Amino acid sequence: MTRRALPPALLLLLLAVPLAVSACWEQFQDTDPPLDDDDTSLVDDDDLFDDDDSVDDDDLVDDDDTGGPECLPDQELSCGEVVLGNNNAPGGTNAIEGYGCSAIPLTGPEYAYEFTSPADLPVTVHLSGLTADLDLVVLQDAGDGLCDPFSCLDSSNSSGEEEVAFDGVAGTTYYVVIDGYDGAISNYELAVICGDGPEDDDDSAIDDDDSAILDDDDSAPIDDDDSAGDGDDDDSAGPVPCTGPANVVPTVTLTDPAGAPTTELSVGSPMTVTLSLENLGGVTETQVYGGQLDGNPCLFAWSLWYTNGNPVNGGPSCFSGFPVVDFVCAAPATTDAHEVVPIEGISGNPVPAGSYNLEVNTYHYGTLTFPVTVP
Repeated sequence: MTRRALPPALLLLLLAVPLAVSACWEQFQDTDPPLDDDDTSLVDDDDLFDDDDSVDDDDLVDDDDTGGPECLPDQELSCGEVVLGNNNAPGGTNAIEGYGCSAIPLTGPEYAYEFTSPADLPVTVHLSGLTADLDLVVLQDAGDGLCDPFSCLDSSNSSGEEEVAFDGVAGTTYYVVIDGYDGAISNYELAVICGDGPEDDDDSAIDDDDSAILDDDDSAPIDDDDSAGDGDDDDSAGPVPCTGPANVVPTVTLTDPAGAPTTELSVGSPMTVTLSLENLGGVTETQVYGGQLDGNPCLFAWSLWYTNGNPVNGGPSCFSGFPVVDFVCAAPATTDAHEVVPIEGISGNPVPAGSYNLEVNTYHYGTLTFPVTVP
């Protein structure tokens, strides 16, 4: 019987197959096989935002990824403003788990603010008053009106207070985002400091010629390094000099029945609003108030407003009389406190759950607004 020889073309093909298999094996030794990222999860494999990449390369933004979801700013910020909030408050989102300038996954809810720089100046945003691990991120609008987590300027990712400083450009919009590490949720206090900040220490006025309100112990949640509480940064130059004109500064705190800071208002758990007025200038300032409550001057009235601008109810009623209050420089602050209850002034019914604005009218020293929530 005669053996047939294989045709030359077929022989070459059979020889090529094992070589190709060997090459493929060498290519993928010690590596994971290609991963298909077109599943329905927001976070796929090791990437924070994987769309339908064919290979997972462990990058923050992977291959042909165009970015994750957008944040949705719920409030506007301005220089010198201090706001109280909660990252899980109505108006926030829970869609972003990573940012272009932070290697830490932030899986908690996020609450975003919009800030437009009024001039070319340094800007610092400071986050404090935390009971859980929140982080702070600043994004820049590229001109398309989008709050894109990958248009990231800088982030602060410590386990305590957070601060981000950047050079604001006149007319440019920035987004300040507060997000929770590992699902964290917390109340917070956010301050916007514009200009030179708390670097001018003669303190004859609020922050001297800085545009910030956060220096020494003037109406500020940040007291520099003033452990003595005497209004002087380095605590070695003595008390407030009390020179120049009067400069009465309002400070407002919102606390729950246990005395802890809060932005949540509920029936049966009234919020206490406390106003402190302190003269950080020089000359004594005298003010006349149109009434008193419990024998004390009414230094402020409060009102609660729906977010559409309609009033919910008024504040306390002051009795007749015209109390006179002298604000003396370096004297203890003069304080007044009232309880806020979320009840309709007309109907007497509890207000619906949602977001509201609490206005504190200090009469002689302006009206301060705080966002609060009713669960």
